[in-house]
Amino acid sequence: MKQFLSIILSLFILTLFGCGGDDTPPTGPGDDPTSTITANTTVAEPTMSSANESVWNSVTATILDLETGGFTKNSVPKSAVATQLAIQAINKNGKLYLRINWADDDNSLSREPFIATTENGLNFTYYDGAIYGRPYAEDQLFVMFDGAPGGGWDSWNWRSLTTGKTLLAEGLTYNNGTFTADAGAQIPALRNIHPSIDNRPRYLHTNSPSFTDKVLYIGDAVDFTAISGWTIGQEFPGWVIDTSVITNLANFPQSHWDIKTVDHFSGSNYTVVLARDLNTSYSEDLDMSVLDTVQVKITVLENEINFNTNGGANQRSTATFNLVL
Repeated sequence: MKQFLSIILSLFILTLFGCGGDDTPPTGPGDDPTSTITANTTVAEPTMSSANESVWNSVTATILDLETGGFTKNSVPKSAVATQLAIQAINKNGKLYLRINWADDDNSLSREPFIATTENGLNFTYYDGAIYGRPYAEDQLFVMFDGAPGGGWDSWNWRSLTTGKTLLAEGLTYNNGTFTADAGAQIPALRNIHPSIDNRPRYLHTNSPSFTDKVLYIGDAVDFTAISGWTIGQEFPGWVIDTSVITNLANFPQSHWDIKTVDHFSGSNYTVVLARDLNTSYSEDLDMSVLDTVQVKITVLENEINFNTNGGANQRSTATFNLVL
């Protein structure tokens, strides 16, 4: 199903975005590390108000194969993981904008939820992803730029729930098989775990237990109290999302959350736009303002929590390619 959706996605992208300045059909780089994508520098700057702004209609898309199971190509992924993605790039007013589209038929937002086991709200089972694993996870996107200060890859990590719903992506450095978070103490998503009672959420929704959404925002949350009326087996969010963090960052900037995002899920594919200053002045971030070209690698995770350095059945990666800035 995913492979069929991927083919349809490719044809859609070629039709929708082929009106850019380059009439050459987009091609995938395969395993060729010298393949090149060039950022558009002539169109207007995106406002980040939508993942489908009209400005992207004038930017050529390139289809890249997602061929491998992991960053080091040591595993064969499941057929459920997308086999291609489409990428567009804009370099404008000192910012890099990337728009990435890939096939996915499930908007995975059920990361580590609670499941009601009684009707009176006294007992839940907490599905910790580290113990129970899939399907209680989220979709992810890693965009990784070679040449991070101190070595490794300057990495942008978008997640469908715990960053995407806050309009942010997490800044990380990947080096020698390990991710290190960039500096910063803001917390846009927090685990919804009761501080003193096992297997109960810390927060409920103001309309619990009639609340059936998968996203619990802090503005709609109240402290846990036992409430009757739950349905046994009913799922409740294991994370609370704080959308005020993106506003707070204007007053308390930090490299950990200096990547802005906006996304759209159509029911069959994701479209994610990521944006960051070419030069953030943070010591953890690669200064792309002094570069003509940077090597990039992209990994997609399907309903998964952890990036698998040695390859994983729920992820695929592109070959490394050159992005001309």
